[in-house]
Amino acid sequence: MEGRDIGSVVLPMARCKIFLTASVEERARRRAKQAGRGTPTDVISEVAAELRERDRLDSTRQHSPLRLMPDAHLVDNSRLDLDQTVARVLEIARAVTMDPSASVPRFWMRHYEFAHHQIAKMMRRSFHIEVH
Repeated sequence: MEGRDIGSVVLPMARCKIFLTASVEERARRRAKQAGRGTPTDVISEVAAELRERDRLDSTRQHSPLRLMPDAHLVDNSRLDLDQTVARVLEIARAVTMDPSASVPRFWMRHYEFAHHQIAKMMRRSFHIEVH
């Protein structure tokens, strides 16, 4: 699942929480490119200002504010490409799932392969890449 309040509100007891982030500048560059606006400095600056405002609003709202939970794994993909990001997320998920010292909810253990399949499906559909 993805969302700005999944780890704090929707699934606070989830065993594997990943807080995926990137610098505002990198997010702005990616968003401008994705929207077909190119990557000129003025466009990136405009998009970065919009993202900073959204982050500020989301972080300070009264209900379900955006925040990094203490038990979440922080992944900053500012300098990672898509394949590296997916590999890092899967590495964390596998490590959490295989840790015998932690109490692993049966739901997570039974549905790990399903979750992996769903991530691969999303990556294939959204980014036209194959994840194995």
